[in-house]
Amino acid sequence: MPADAVIWSGVAAHALALGVSVAWTAWSIRRHGWRKRSTRRYSYYLYILLHSVRLWWLAALARSHVGGTLDETELLSPATAALNRLALCLGHTAFSMIAFSWANVTGPRLLPLSARHVFVGLNAVNWLTQAALFAALCALAREGPSARLTLLVRLDAAAIVGFSALLACASAAFGLLLSSRFVQLAAAAADPTLGTYISVKFNKVNIAWHTFCACFVLRAVFLSASLPGIGPRDVGRWHYFWLGYYLPDVLPTLVALAVLRKRTLPLPCCGSLLSPPRAFDSSASELHQQLIFSPALAISAAGSDAESDRPTSSGAPGGKAATRTREAALNESTRRVGVEGQLRTLPSPPSPLGAACAGFSCTLSGGSGLE
Repeated sequence: MPADAVIWSGVAAHALALGVSVAWTAWSIRRHGWRKRSTRRYSYYLYILLHSVRLWWLAALARSHVGGTLDETELLSPATAALNRLALCLGHTAFSMIAFSWANVTGPRLLPLSARHVFVGLNAVNWLTQAALFAALCALAREGPSARLTLLVRLDAAAIVGFSALLACASAAFGLLLSSRFVQLAAAAADPTLGTYISVKFNKVNIAWHTFCACFVLRAVFLSASLPGIGPRDVGRWHYFWLGYYLPDVLPTLVALAVLRKRTLPLPCCGSLLSPPRAFDSSASELHQQLIFSPALAISAAGSDAESDRPTSSGAPGGKAATRTREAALNESTRRVGVEGQLRTLPSPPSPLGAACAGFSCTLSGGSGLE
């Protein structure tokens, strides 16, 4: 039966995404331990929950044996409706977590509140809205068909479409702003290896935000087919389920896992576009983080001239002691990472670049899913 083929294709897609998510999470736990707390690790757990709930939802759909639309099926099966809302909220939380981690780099000039507060508030509104609409739908469905029930079904679809469109806009806006930040950093980087490294990150974020935006726009378009006056009601079961439900959950998950990581999977078709250069090894990366992405060193470099002329209480110039301390720290860091020759070639970062990179360093280390 065509309905069974649609459901089984969804089972295969979500089973693939669930298997990849579990394998990635197991690898991350084995490498970094259970206690690692980062946006990446939390997003892995959300992906596992999302696709597990989707598989449960598809099993409930297969058992319902209702030949009508999805709305009619959910009105007759409250468990199916609850699982669908839960999966929608989990997907919105998981993917908005990545989008708003990009917003951390843009700073308070874009958002009046911090990105974390906006993320928490938006998802709280989404979860509460879905819970309230689900409770109202269950209460009215027990009373039988009515004009109020029809209106509530349309309002429920409009809420799902609205949050999907909002997530698409947030992904596009924050992705574009982060891409522009990468362009600025690449232009300001004096070291060519670092410039290549930033260009790779630029390519990854571009792929991610384009994928996120396209998938959530497709969800908003095809789920709005149930709203009168917007689109045709009969868009085809394959198109409705695949472009409205399966693809917007599976494809962003695979892109977030395979593309938004430090070392992308080796793909001959991509070459060096998505893989950082091997010359940029861990020791060089640590040194770049210390000398370019560290705001403390940038501030220290900016204030070194002022400290060198400042006298101490004993009358001896205090700048010499501070200079000797900084030189000893840098020499120890150079000896520890074993790249003494590279230290001479790296320029001292100007303070504007160091300040601009503060949020960028935080995003790379745990905010944007780049592992």
